[in-house]
Amino acid sequence: MSTTLLSRNMGLRRKLLAFVAATGLAASAQAATSPPYRFVELGVEGGEYASGWVAGINNVGQAVGGSWVADVTSTMVWTETSAMQVSSYSGGLAINDLGAGVGYNSSRRGNQASYWDNSVVQQLRSPGDINDESQAESINLSGQIVGTGSVSGTAHALVWQSHSAQAAILPSVGGAHLGSSASAINDAGLVVGRSEMDFSQGRATLWTSGVPTDLGVLHEGDGSAAFDINNAGQIIGDSGGHAVRWDNGNITELGLLAGSVSGAAGDINNLGQIVGSSYKGGQAVATLWDGQSVIDLNQYAEGSEWVLVNAVGINDQGWVVGNAQHVVSGVSRPYMLIPSSVPEPNAVVLSLLGGGALALAWRRKKKTPV
Repeated sequence: MSTTLLSRNMGLRRKLLAFVAATGLAASAQAATSPPYRFVELGVEGGEYASGWVAGINNVGQAVGGSWVADVTSTMVWTETSAMQVSSYSGGLAINDLGAGVGYNSSRRGNQASYWDNSVVQQLRSPGDINDESQAESINLSGQIVGTGSVSGTAHALVWQSHSAQAAILPSVGGAHLGSSASAINDAGLVVGRSEMDFSQGRATLWTSGVPTDLGVLHEGDGSAAFDINNAGQIIGDSGGHAVRWDNGNITELGLLAGSVSGAAGDINNLGQIVGSSYKGGQAVATLWDGQSVIDLNQYAEGSEWVLVNAVGINDQGWVVGNAQHVVSGVSRPYMLIPSSVPEPNAVVLSLLGGGALALAWRRKKKTPV
């Protein structure tokens, strides 16, 4: 495995489809409907051609990522209505529900794993040399952090029990001398990522109390990687170019978006909704697996002049974040899809209908196997 540390671009949890159905006794009674999602472009400073990216979202609607302005990368935190720069020469890769975030700081020595809380940034201690590169990929509600760092020339999965602790190396399924990387940690401390079986093949890996388990592949000869795990222990990722989910050690293909040739799942929420990317016609497409269907999220950005190329995060309220490309300038920007609220039934209409004929349904798709 190369010591070059790549941030998780998939990343990434579930999608909510909402609709309102209405029937009435009066001929004039009609259903009230609203689009399932509202598209929000997440802004970055620096003008029309400034770029940015998003890496994830927490359950209070804070999204984390970064911006590129005048060749300087800065960590950003967005909400639906605001954007805040945390630090310069850095990038944000994850944020927990308490607002504590992790990622990396950049210097002449390369990238080093970092943690911040209330805009106070600190470098995380890694087991390698001070000049070795590292980055933090995920932080849970207890403040445990996982990521990847170079140690003696080999990339290894790392776990920090707190932001003040020294990182510990998580061993590869093929042995301690082989490479690995950690992508996510859930609130129970279970870690997922990828590790090498030998010097040529990587496998999706689950670490339980530091002990690695090979999660397997869809087809013999494939490689695989795990990108996220929810609090129910469901794991999602990629196997041989196909989006997959592991449940209790069993691997299931999530299915392809119509017209696509491959896909990868990047994030799963605690209701089991999954987001990621599909690839069709040479183009990456933001995709939702909602438990029943495979959905192209671009339908919710029609008229926006943006192509949604991936979805990297979905929280337990159904908010989706990802990255988009402008159809004219080609600039990259983060976006947010927010589930539309359903109007409350009009009390006068309900009384005219006798109180039983009008039904409004707003159903969050619960996590059912795809």
